[in-house]
Amino acid sequence: SFEKTLIALTDGGQIILPTGEVFIAHPPSDAEIKTWIRKPEEPEEPPAPPPPAAPEPSAPEPRDPSLVGHWKLDESARTAFAASGNDNTGVVVNDPPSVPGKVGGALAFNGVDRCIELPKSPMLDGVQNGGYTLACWFKPRSAPPANGAYSLLAKSPLPEGLTYRSDRTFAMDHWLADKASVRAAGSNDHAPDAFYHVAGVVNRAEGTVRLYVDGKLEAAVPFTPGTSAYAFGAESWKIGLTADGAVDDVRIYSRALSASE
Repeated sequence: SFEKTLIALTDGGQIILPTGEVFIAHPPSDAEIKTWIRKPEEPEEPPAPPPPAAPEPSAPEPRDPSLVGHWKLDESARTAFAASGNDNTGVVVNDPPSVPGKVGGALAFNGVDRCIELPKSPMLDGVQNGGYTLACWFKPRSAPPANGAYSLLAKSPLPEGLTYRSDRTFAMDHWLADKASVRAAGSNDHAPDAFYHVAGVVNRAEGTVRLYVDGKLEAAVPFTPGTSAYAFGAESWKIGLTADGAVDDVRIYSRALSASE
């Protein structure tokens, strides 16, 4: 045992073993003594946690193939870019200023000479020949003069499309081949200085023109199903022509949207 194997270190450096043998030794140095000391093992550091996984990229919102044009009007530039991906970028005429809109920015028109002229293209030129939908946000700055109307999104001079009328109501006009007008005119008062969502829907197969304001059906007018539309020739669609107010988030679809849509 440890007690039976005691050794004595004398002042002269003698080491006397229990057997009686004597060894002459030099005292160990401090450095040597330190080597005899067993340092406690340092605990291993736990492994670093893995970095958080990157969030999965959100899938892009599927685009409706019938969306011929979508003009957000957030830009403050001389072009109104089409967000629908169909390269139907419009030209800004007489620099309508950018103002706060219902969805991002909007453009303010003066009722005189400011508008956005949409390009001539097969998609836009013939959209009124079948079922189609026009939609936009509009904030009138004033009411039109007596018997007048502001054109929000339309082909002139008839016009075909959405208007805001002197009695502060909205309307959707669709012109037939014989120059007969089918007008879905609302009867609810919509005062200036507020944004309204206006949508006009032409269902040629069914033979109806419908007007929705803020998602509510305000008018529905029938016509003979399948009747051909008026031929506008080289006339292009225009946003805000003669409108005194702000227009935002304009859309044209090449089909008749349903009430829920």
